[in-house]
Amino acid sequence: MARTVDWTALEQLLLREATTALADFAAEHPDDVFYGAVLDVEPYDGASVSLHLNTEAHLTAENDGKPVPADDLHSRFLPGAFEHTLDLSETDEFPGDEIEAAVERDLEDPDADDDDPKTATYQLLELACRLGFALEQTAFQQLKRTDDFTIAVTRDPREPGDFSVARYAKFKNKALRERRSSPLLINKPKPGV
Repeated sequence: MARTVDWTALEQLLLREATTALADFAAEHPDDVFYGAVLDVEPYDGASVSLHLNTEAHLTAENDGKPVPADDLHSRFLPGAFEHTLDLSETDEFPGDEIEAAVERDLEDPDADDDDPKTATYQLLELACRLGFALEQTAFQQLKRTDDFTIAVTRDPREPGDFSVARYAKFKNKALRERRSSPLLINKPKPGV
């Protein structure tokens, strides 16, 4: 019988992997200015999690030298067109087989839908959103970023960018509302500050 996925442990693993990878990446790209990141989860075929980063210079070069308007999220957030990819699931600790088994079980359930919070696909997307939120507060700050640096979360590299940007924005807004409404999550002032 396949083991179940420990989503909390997986989130901690991916945050560790991303933090380390982004520290190394920032040191290797001190002058690059990034406009966006895509957290790309692959639940169906060899479960994986990747982080894609892109610059305006690369996006323009890929668009035959023409700048891509900031509101053209479809073109700006296609993971396959991003210049840099950090594979966060390369570690032996990544439970790819368990994720695939959980997704397969969900696919066999006629009542399951990818957008059902009980499914592994949904949980993987939620995990990617939480990871993006944590990185936005920490490791992404090591990079030079545009003022409108945007994060997207997708499960399909062909998914329209506006959809994957909206997915993360919806999660972030919910997380910020929860943080403001819960006294336990509000940072306490430090003495003398």
